[in-house]
Amino acid sequence: MDKRLKQLKQKVNKQAFNSLKFTSFHKRKVKEAVLRHQHSEGEILVAIMQLLVSEQNGYELCSLIRSRGIFHFENNEGALYVLLHELESRRLIDTRWSTEEIKYYYLNQQGKKALKKAEKRMQSKKLSFHEILEG
Repeated sequence: MDKRLKQLKQKVNKQAFNSLKFTSFHKRKVKEAVLRHQHSEGEILVAIMQLLVSEQNGYELCSLIRSRGIFHFENNEGALYVLLHELESRRLIDTRWSTEEIKYYYLNQQGKKALKKAEKRMQSKKLSFHEILEG
Protein backbone atom coordinates (compact mmCIF):
# COMPACT_ATOMS: atom_id res chain seq x y z
CA MET A 1 0.00 0.00 0.00
CA ASP A 2 2.84 2.35 0.85
CA LYS A 3 4.27 1.94 -2.64
CA ARG A 4 0.92 2.80 -4.25
CA LEU A 5 0.61 5.95 -2.14
CA LYS A 6 4.09 7.07 -3.14
CA GLN A 7 3.25 6.52 -6.80
CA LEU A 8 0.01 8.46 -6.42
CA LYS A 9 1.86 11.33 -4.74
CA GLN A 10 4.41 11.43 -7.57
CA LYS A 11 1.67 11.51 -10.22
CA VAL A 12 -0.23 14.26 -8.40
CA ASN A 13 2.92 16.32 -8.04
CA LYS A 14 3.72 15.93 -11.74
CA GLN A 15 0.23 16.74 -12.96
CA ALA A 16 -1.37 19.10 -10.45
CA PHE A 17 1.58 20.99 -9.01
CA ASN A 18 4.04 20.89 -11.87
CA SER A 19 3.59 24.55 -12.76
CA LEU A 20 3.65 25.84 -9.16
CA LYS A 21 6.86 27.17 -7.72
CA PHE A 22 7.13 27.65 -3.96
CA THR A 23 10.41 29.46 -3.49
CA SER A 24 12.24 30.38 -0.31
CA PHE A 25 10.77 33.87 -0.75
CA HIS A 26 7.27 32.39 -0.52
CA LYS A 27 8.23 30.29 2.48
CA ARG A 28 9.62 33.35 4.25
CA LYS A 29 6.47 35.37 3.52
CA VAL A 30 4.22 32.63 4.88
CA LYS A 31 6.33 32.30 8.02
CA GLU A 32 6.26 36.08 8.55
CA ALA A 33 2.47 36.12 8.16
CA VAL A 34 2.06 33.32 10.69
CA LEU A 35 4.39 34.94 13.19
CA ARG A 36 2.71 38.32 12.71
CA HIS A 37 -0.56 36.92 14.00
CA GLN A 38 -0.01 37.11 17.73
CA HIS A 39 -2.46 35.47 20.08
CA SER A 40 -3.51 37.14 23.30
CA GLU A 41 -2.72 35.45 26.59
CA GLY A 42 -6.44 34.81 27.00
CA GLU A 43 -6.70 33.07 23.63
CA ILE A 44 -3.68 30.92 24.44
CA LEU A 45 -5.04 29.95 27.84
CA VAL A 46 -8.45 29.03 26.41
CA ALA A 47 -6.77 26.95 23.70
CA ILE A 48 -4.74 25.07 26.31
CA MET A 49 -7.80 24.48 28.47
CA GLN A 50 -9.74 23.23 25.44
CA LEU A 51 -6.98 20.76 24.69
CA LEU A 52 -6.92 19.58 28.30
CA VAL A 53 -10.53 18.40 28.11
CA SER A 54 -8.82 15.15 27.18
CA GLU A 55 -5.73 13.99 29.03
CA GLN A 56 -2.42 15.17 27.51
CA ASN A 57 1.22 15.04 28.51
CA GLY A 58 3.36 18.14 28.06
CA TYR A 59 4.90 17.02 24.78
CA GLU A 60 1.52 16.17 23.25
CA LEU A 61 0.07 19.45 24.46
CA CYS A 62 2.95 21.44 22.97
CA SER A 63 2.46 19.72 19.60
CA LEU A 64 -1.29 20.30 19.63
CA ILE A 65 -0.85 23.98 20.52
CA ARG A 66 1.59 24.36 17.64
CA SER A 67 -0.86 22.63 15.28
CA ARG A 68 -3.40 25.34 16.19
CA GLY A 69 -0.98 27.94 14.91
CA ILE A 70 0.08 29.14 18.36
CA PHE A 71 3.84 29.47 18.46
CA HIS A 72 4.03 31.23 21.81
CA PHE A 73 5.90 28.30 23.38
CA GLU A 74 8.20 27.70 20.41
CA ASN A 75 11.75 27.32 21.77
CA ASN A 76 10.33 28.08 25.24
CA GLU A 77 8.46 24.96 26.29
CA GLY A 78 9.32 25.71 29.92
CA ALA A 79 6.80 28.55 29.88
CA LEU A 80 4.07 26.01 29.11
CA TYR A 81 4.97 24.03 32.22
CA VAL A 82 4.88 27.20 34.32
CA LEU A 83 1.36 27.86 33.00
CA LEU A 84 0.31 24.25 33.68
CA HIS A 85 1.64 24.57 37.25
CA GLU A 86 -0.38 27.78 37.67
CA LEU A 87 -3.54 26.02 36.44
CA GLU A 88 -2.84 23.15 38.82
CA SER A 89 -2.28 25.44 41.81
CA ARG A 90 -5.60 27.17 41.05
CA ARG A 91 -7.23 23.72 41.01
CA LEU A 92 -8.39 23.99 37.40
CA ILE A 93 -6.48 20.91 36.24
CA ASP A 94 -5.50 17.62 37.79
CA THR A 95 -2.52 15.44 36.98
CA ARG A 96 -1.50 11.83 37.11
CA TRP A 97 1.76 9.99 36.59
CA SER A 98 1.90 7.01 34.24
CA THR A 99 3.90 3.88 34.95
CA GLU A 100 6.51 5.23 32.52
CA GLU A 101 6.80 8.31 34.79
CA ILE A 102 5.13 10.64 32.31
CA LYS A 103 2.98 13.36 33.83
CA TYR A 104 -0.47 13.79 32.28
CA TYR A 105 -2.64 16.87 32.66
CA TYR A 106 -6.42 17.14 32.32
CA LEU A 107 -9.17 19.62 33.06
CA ASN A 108 -11.20 18.84 36.18
CA GLN A 109 -14.82 19.87 36.83
CA GLN A 110 -13.83 23.30 38.13
CA GLY A 111 -11.62 23.81 35.09
CA LYS A 112 -14.42 22.78 32.73
CA LYS A 113 -16.72 25.35 34.34
CA ALA A 114 -14.04 28.02 34.00
CA LEU A 115 -13.49 27.05 30.36
CA LYS A 116 -17.22 27.28 29.56
CA LYS A 117 -17.40 30.69 31.18
CA ALA A 118 -14.27 31.88 29.36
CA GLU A 119 -15.54 30.66 25.99
CA LYS A 120 -18.81 32.55 26.47
CA ARG A 121 -17.03 35.75 27.44
CA MET A 122 -14.49 35.31 24.68
CA GLN A 123 -17.25 35.43 22.07
CA SER A 124 -18.17 38.92 23.19
CA LYS A 125 -14.73 40.36 23.93
CA LYS A 126 -11.05 39.67 24.30
CA LEU A 127 -10.23 38.18 27.67
CA SER A 128 -7.13 38.73 29.67
CA PHE A 129 -5.15 35.95 31.25
CA HIS A 130 -6.18 37.07 34.76
CA GLU A 131 -9.88 37.31 33.93
CA ILE A 132 -9.91 33.63 32.98
CA LEU A 133 -7.98 32.48 36.03
CA GLU A 134 -10.07 34.55 38.42
CA GLY A 135 -13.30 33.22 36.87
